[in-house]
Amino acid sequence: ADEVVLAIIKDHVPSKKVALIPAILTDDSTLMGDFGIDSVSIADAVFVLEDVFDVSISNKDLVKLRTVGDLKIFLRSRLAKKSA
Repeated sequence: ADEVVLAIIKDHVPSKKVALIPAILTDDSTLMGDFGIDSVSIADAVFVLEDVFDVSISNKDLVKLRTVGDLKIFLRSRLAKKSA
C-alpha cells in the first residue's frame, strides 16, 4: 500500500513542481513543503486514495496528515480496521 500511496501523491504534484521532489522520500517528507502540493491537489489525491483503498478520509482527519508518514500510518490504520 505504501508504494501506491506514494504513486498517487506524486501523480498529484503540480507539473512545475515535479523537479522539486526529493530523490529520497522519507516519512518526514511533507506533502505541501517537499512535494509542493496545494490544497486542491491534496483534495484530488484524497478522492483517489478513498476510491483505491475504499476508505473515508474526513476533513478533520485530512488536516492532521502533513507528512508521507502521517498518510501511511493513517491508511494502514483504516485498512486494518476494515479487515478486522
